[in-house]
Amino acid sequence: MKRTIKDVNGRHFIIEEFRNSAELIKVCNERMQNFGDARRRSDDDWCGASFDEAMNMLQFGWDKPVKQIKSNIQKLEKQGTMKKVSFRNDVIGFAPNVPNAILGLPESMINTHVSYKKAKVINVLIELGATAGTSSNAIIDYGTKVIEKLYSLEKAGFRVRIEFLKTFNGKNYEADTYAIKYLLKNENQPFDLKRMVFPLVHTAMFRRVCFDWYERLPGARRLDGYGTPLAKNEDMKNIKNVLCDKNTYLILYGDDLDQTFKNAK
Repeated sequence: MKRTIKDVNGRHFIIEEFRNSAELIKVCNERMQNFGDARRRSDDDWCGASFDEAMNMLQFGWDKPVKQIKSNIQKLEKQGTMKKVSFRNDVIGFAPNVPNAILGLPESMINTHVSYKKAKVINVLIELGATAGTSSNAIIDYGTKVIEKLYSLEKAGFRVRIEFLKTFNGKNYEADTYAIKYLLKNENQPFDLKRMVFPLVHTAMFRRVCFDWYERLPGARRLDGYGTPLAKNEDMKNIKNVLCDKNTYLILYGDDLDQTFKNAK
C-alpha cells in the first residue's frame, strides 16, 4: 500500500493506493474505526448489499451482471482490430493471379498480408461515486456503460489501463480530500468481467467498502456529508492534477463517455 499526503492550494489530501483487493481488505481489518460504521448499517437497499456480501463480491467477483454485459458487447466484437489484412502478389497463396501466371512471373499467386500496428496505452481513472439520492440501479446502469465503452476501446486497438478511484469530500467542499485508488487492470491484461464489475458497477463498493476504508483512515476527520462525490467544476481540475497526470482520462458518474474519449487516437 502506498500512502501520499499533500497540501495543494490550501487543500489537504490523504491518498492511499492499493495493489489489489486482498491488500485493501487486510489493511482495513487491521485498523481501528474512527467514526461511522459502514459494516453495521442496516440500509442494505441504499448500500446495495450487506457488508459481508460486499466483501465476498470484492474477493471473488460478482456474477449477476456478467451475462448481460457480455451480451451487450457481442456487437462490439467486430469493431476495430489491431491488425490490418491486405492482399499482395506472392510465390505462394490461396488463389492464382492469372495475368501474372500467363506472363510467367514468379509472383503469380495472391496471398494475404497481415500488418500489426503499435497499440497506444490509455490510462483511465474511474470515480463513479454519486449523491445519496442516486439509486443502486442507476449506478449499475451507468457503470455497465463504462465497462462497455472501455471494452470497445480495446477492440478498436488500444490497450487500456484501468484504476478505481473513490474520493471523500465534504458537502461544502472543505479543504480536505481523502482518496482510495487501486489498479483493476493493467494494459497487458485481458478484461476479466467477473472481477471488474463489482468495483466499477456495484453500489456496495462505494457505500460499504469505501466508506469503511474512510471511516478507518488514519488522520482523516469526519466531513459533513462525506459521501459527496467530486464536483464537476473549476475546483475539480485542481483535484484531478493531484490524483492523476494530464495523460489520464478521468471518468466521473454521469459523464458523456463519447465526449470523454473524443480525442483518443
